[in-house]
Amino acid sequence: CQKIYSVKTGDQIYSCSNSHVSNLCEEGYCTENQSGNSVCAAADKNVQGYLNECSDDEDCKSTGSLEFPSRCMCGLSGESYCTLYAGDQPRMKVFELTKEWYYKYSQNCNTGRRNKEDCKADFWEDDYNEYKYYIVYASVFPYVHKSVDCVLKVFQKNYYEAKEDYQPECPQYNCNNFDSTSNPPVCVMYDSNSKSYSIDTSNCATGMDCINSISLDPQANVTCSESSAVEFITTDKFPGEKCQQDSDCGDYTTGKCENNRCQGKGKGVPFDVPSGKPGDYYCNPGLYYDGTECVEQKSLDQNCTRTNECQNDAVCEKNASDYQICQKIYSLKTGDQIYSCPSSHVSNLCEEGYCTKNQSGYLVCALADRHLDYTKKCSDDVDCKGEYDLEYRSRCLCGLSGEKYCTLYAGDRPRLQTLKLSKEWFYEYSQNCNTGRRNKDDCQADFW
Repeated sequence: CQKIYSVKTGDQIYSCSNSHVSNLCEEGYCTENQSGNSVCAAADKNVQGYLNECSDDEDCKSTGSLEFPSRCMCGLSGESYCTLYAGDQPRMKVFELTKEWYYKYSQNCNTGRRNKEDCKADFWEDDYNEYKYYIVYASVFPYVHKSVDCVLKVFQKNYYEAKEDYQPECPQYNCNNFDSTSNPPVCVMYDSNSKSYSIDTSNCATGMDCINSISLDPQANVTCSESSAVEFITTDKFPGEKCQQDSDCGDYTTGKCENNRCQGKGKGVPFDVPSGKPGDYYCNPGLYYDGTECVEQKSLDQNCTRTNECQNDAVCEKNASDYQICQKIYSLKTGDQIYSCPSSHVSNLCEEGYCTKNQSGYLVCALADRHLDYTKKCSDDVDCKGEYDLEYRSRCLCGLSGEKYCTLYAGDRPRLQTLKLSKEWFYEYSQNCNTGRRNKDDCQADFW
């Protein structure tokens, strides 16, 4: 039992889910630091400040990358503002009030009702109204910020109804031939009347590219730009990773490249780990650091305290019988019982990567969310509802086809194919990597 929202930013925690949400961390978020450890993180904030006006979604970037990107929305003030990140003041206020509830009042509730609105209303007194106000304010911030009270009263309901009915058309994209005498030449011509783009890449001479990195809908012409030189980027290698010469091997190795593999610490050789460095990264593949020396990784069903102790296709998790053991990643069938299921519903034990609570109250592996037909066009986000409500709602977005489609759920075929390939990596190739590097892109590129 650990106090909710009590672990300080930067402090290490046992695990961090793909959603980066953690109810242990003081700001509710976690990440993986440069050493590969799961730590509590500061919640994302708007880089330019949430009170500043925006012109498009590009103005709504965050200080981190823990949440989905914010969006630039028109409001009743006649100006546009970004939707809020968790670290922006109104949402942080909701978070501070939530802590107040848990720390001061929640003990009045039945254990299963500790976070229910009815019990909050009973025991939280005036602060409950403040909490409700900030929840609503934070969710509708772009629409109500700086708006006049009488406008809010008259138009708020109509605004939301109109917003649901209004479906802006997607821009259209066509390949056409046109001449350009400008310098640099225009390769994408925008027509503001029809909101369409005509593309002619032949206007770009050798050594120039027609690249638009601004947005899908820049609402302006795009000109040819000089091709950027493709640099060969290399990184220092870790034990077991491929090399051509000794200099390819980084600080965690012995500095030797033998048989085209960087060499690390072998089994049974005691060594001291430099301060702040993870000991596991010094070991050759198949080994982990036990605090004194590199020892063999544990097999399936053996007791463990952390995932790096387990063979590379396994994770260290409690099983349904409450034993913490090495379990094969993504191995439990849909419907199989598991020990715990986080609020994000993500589980790397389950075959489709998701879990839930069944009708009997047991935590079980679940089918990943999916659309009935992900290839079907959509008109708004309402059309993008998942079958099981395990993920955040999918969004209806314009595409380069000139049509709108929903962003994918984990159970939609392209993302399931990604999961299938991830399983292939873990089951067939990951054993070539150092235990701490089992899911790193560099090692995957070497051996996959």
